Order: sequence, then structure tokens, then C-alpha cells
Amino acid sequence: MTETHADVIYISDDDSTEDVYEVDVERVSLQEEKKEEEGHPEGHPEGHPEGHPEGFSPDRTAVKSNKGCCGPAHPAAPEVELSSAEVTCDLNEGGTSRMMPEGAGDLPPLCIRNVTSLVDLGSKLDLTVINRTLWNTETKAKFPHSLLMRIRRPRTTANIFLSGMMICVGATSIEECRQATRRHARILQNAGFPVRFLNFRILNCVCTFQTFRMDLEGLVRSNPDHFRLYKVRCDVVAIYRSAGRITATIHRQGTVLMMGSPSLDGYKEILQTLYPILKLFRLN
Repeated sequence: MTETHADVIYISDDDSTEDVYEVDVERVSLQEEKKEEEGHPEGHPEGHPEGHPEGFSPDRTAVKSNKGCCGPAHPAAPEVELSSAEVTCDLNEGGTSRMMPEGAGDLPPLCIRNVTSLVDLGSKLDLTVINRTLWNTETKAKFPHSLLMRIRRPRTTANIFLSGMMICVGATSIEECRQATRRHARILQNAGFPVRFLNFRILNCVCTFQTFRMDLEGLVRSNPDHFRLYKVRCDVVAIYRSAGRITATIHRQGTVLMMGSPSLDGYKEILQTLYPILKLFRLN
């Protein structure tokens, strides 16, 4: 399913979302595991055997049942509104309409594939209790120190860590990512867990644009300092790495995938730089 808005196309792609998800989650997981080794790797937060403040117990009755797997995707909204204490975001507020540079009508439109965000829930959490309380959570052996939570609207996945950090992936726009992250936190709050919404920020934004069939070997030979040729999944791609840590993967059929920046402005600059060069190696 695609949605077009002001020269921007939002695409939902399960494979690309899963790949980017594992990269971002693995990076955060390593940081969390390091914290656990330095602190309390096997037990609960010091002084609180249940992983919650003294005298606190989660309200399991606040969570709606999901008999037959046909119930609501998430609990009803709590009465108390979540407040964002501090929001830091490099992305333009509602800036999706500015993704096409002015006077660049021949440039292809950028397509947002996935937006990854990070938020601090404000307290340490007992992942075992959360997993028993909520039906839309699961654990994976690959990430033993985290818990997965999935919701249907917006269709996103959150990875919750014992320290209270949560990353959210799968959103196809900036505002949808913010909305999904708040909804994940709201589900935990409605279940009785003392969470807040602190220090929200965008970690990564994955964008693509479609061009034409290209001669990748000729592209790499003419620009050996900027392009490298790699074989990925029985396919040959050219990799371009900019000084601003943005990586562009160029496929022979013309699809260019860019990742590594939380700002859309960086992708617009890469598009303006790459497109004239790619046109020189277009195949008929």
C-alpha cells in the first residue's frame, strides 16, 4: 500500500523494516547489555524485587482480554494524559512536503520506508510481569534483555528494555512514528506500569528513490574513492558513503536505498549529489 503526499511516497515494506529494525535494535541491545553487566544483570532493580517502586503492583484488570485473537489491538486509553517532558527531534515538524528541493523537478521523489525512534519511559521495568500482563508482547532469544510489543494502528513494533528505554520501528512518516511511540507508552501506562514519555528523538530514517537501470561496474571504476562494489544476497550493489555518515545502496535495477541520518535534509543533499552522476551510467 502506498500513500502520496506532496511529492512524498510512503511505502510499507516488511523486509526492509525487519532489516533496519534488527540493525537498530542490535545496537541498542549491546548498550543495554553493557549496562546490565555493570549493574544488576540477573536480578531486578536494586531495592525493588518486582522491578517497580515500593508499594506498586500492576493492575491486570486494566488490560482487555483478547479471546480468540479478535479483540482490540491495544487497551483503552487511560484517563491521565501522557506529557512529553522534553522532546528533541532533528526532523522538520510536518516537513514531509519539503522533501523535494525547490527547482529540482527532474529529481525523483524520496520514499520514506521506515522511521526509528527512541524514548525514555522514566523508570526500570520488569519485563516478565509486562509479558504476563499484556497479550501483544513476546520475547526473542536474539534479544534476551528486551521485550517486543506490536500494535496494529499504526503498524509498528516496539522493543522495551529493562532500563526503561524503548525503540519503535515500522512507522512510515515522522508524525506516525511519534504517534506510535506514544501509543506504546500509553498501553504500558494503562496496564498500571509507572511510565512517562521523556527525551523522544529520531534515531534513523530510511528513504529510497527509484531511477533507471545502471552500469554499476562503470560507476565504481570512474569513482573508486566514493563507490564500492559488493555482492549482497546473490545481487551486485554499489555502496556510497558520504561524509555525514549517510550510506546509499545502489541496485542495478535503479533502486537507491539511503539510511544513517535522522534528518531528511541530509537525504535531499545526497539525492542532489548522486542523481546527476547516476544519469551518466544509465543503460538503455
